[in-house]
Amino acid sequence: MITKAIEAALREFSSFKLLRQKLIADIDKNSIKLLAIGKSAPIMSQAATAAFSAANIAYEGYLLTKYSAALPPIPNVICYEAGHPLPDENSLLYSRKIMDWLQSLAIDDTLIILLSGGGSALFELLEEGITLSEVIAMNRELLFSGKSIAEMNRIRSRFSQLKGGKALSRIPCNRVFCYALSDVEDNDPQVIASGAFFNNSFACIGKDKYEFMDKAANKHYLYRIIGDNNSFCKILAQRVMEPVTVHDTFLAKNTCAVAEYLADFVQNNPDTGVHIWGGEAPVQVTGKGIGGRCTHLALEVAIRISGMENVSFAAYATDGNDNIAGIAGAIVDGQSVSCMLKMGINPHQYLQNCDSYNALKAINALILGCNYAANVNDVCIIYKQGIDASLQG
Repeated sequence: MITKAIEAALREFSSFKLLRQKLIADIDKNSIKLLAIGKSAPIMSQAATAAFSAANIAYEGYLLTKYSAALPPIPNVICYEAGHPLPDENSLLYSRKIMDWLQSLAIDDTLIILLSGGGSALFELLEEGITLSEVIAMNRELLFSGKSIAEMNRIRSRFSQLKGGKALSRIPCNRVFCYALSDVEDNDPQVIASGAFFNNSFACIGKDKYEFMDKAANKHYLYRIIGDNNSFCKILAQRVMEPVTVHDTFLAKNTCAVAEYLADFVQNNPDTGVHIWGGEAPVQVTGKGIGGRCTHLALEVAIRISGMENVSFAAYATDGNDNIAGIAGAIVDGQSVSCMLKMGINPHQYLQNCDSYNALKAINALILGCNYAANVNDVCIIYKQGIDASLQG
């Protein structure tokens, strides 16, 4: 049952074992300042503060996340909520409060930053002459454009006082350690949350580890990737039936191109069993319907595998929210299109109107979000040969 496997994998992943280990290994002080920003800021903060408490490390700081994402209060951490995926007045208000706090820190303070996707909208101060309404309009256009996260964040950085390493340059602390949960292809620190805490001074010193040191000035900046899409996919692979293959290809092209790639794989690859990919296929919005990346992709794939026997496909957003609260994705098979047609639903028309949610809801193909969530893009799963009953459980 793939939905149960995903939930089990998310439960394990969101314990952030690597984050807890690296935090304690890197810190050599008994008191730190903490800042967490992003959609996964609450669960990252829970893991980090539990590790601090176990090691008798005192902490205090701030957390900034999207509305309704905050978990129960964390001692000594002030929690703010703001707009996502579009910035709002609270994004600017709370970002100003956080920046004022950051700039008030002492030079010998140790600052720990927990960073995850969503920070681009949540953490924002605008360049002079740019209005919030202008930035909201720009972000809305970008979200509907079909551009990749990297492309969008490069554009966003031009209008921001914080993105592209600008926030880091305004922090007086000599010791700044950033631990990032990657939601971007190749784990590029300049793209994650628009690179607010990363600049060209850092040098890569190992896999997903970057450092800047100035011994004369006693400065030490560290940036680590502590989780990404691939690491989640590998955990998921351990939770599903054999045989299973995790594919290295990161599915980042638009949903139409990704659907063609997956359908071609089904038709031309003889390997049966479970096949897992990670990625984030953007949608170029052409209609006024309801849906998200995963439901749109699932409908695209359903059309292409229509009539095929013993083939199923699932797309799941690891943050549990595929643009619609409570809906994480969808699961389809070779019979999905015929089921729609029997109900008077033309899947091509629904796809053109970007109304994948209603088409898939009608055939009970939607997947609900589970109680555990991370923010490491989406997962795509193909199962060949007799998966239907297993997946639908």
